[in-house]
Amino acid sequence: MLSFTKYRLCFLAGCYAAGGSFFGKMPSVLTKQNIFDTQLPIVGETYSYYCGVCLIHFVPFLLMIICNLLNWHYYIKALQISEQTLFATVLTTATNYIVTVRFNCNK
Repeated sequence: MLSFTKYRLCFLAGCYAAGGSFFGKMPSVLTKQNIFDTQLPIVGETYSYYCGVCLIHFVPFLLMIICNLLNWHYYIKALQISEQTLFATVLTTATNYIVTVRFNCNK
């Protein structure tokens, strides 16, 4: 297990890649479930309507961008550190798939 400490950046990159796809799907899932009441606003209730729209669309979009930026940051660092770029790529992709399957199994 000591040999995998050098590849911890691959695990982080894979987790952030899964997080980016998770937050990318979140607005459509939240819109379908209608968690926030985002119907057409009645006069005087526009503030709550726009707060709901912001929570549903903009916050997950911002989190998706942050996760994808961190994914690329850690992936590039892992490629720079690793002796074999193929192993770093496979480990990052495998971590992404495993974490993504774990997210989807908890539904």
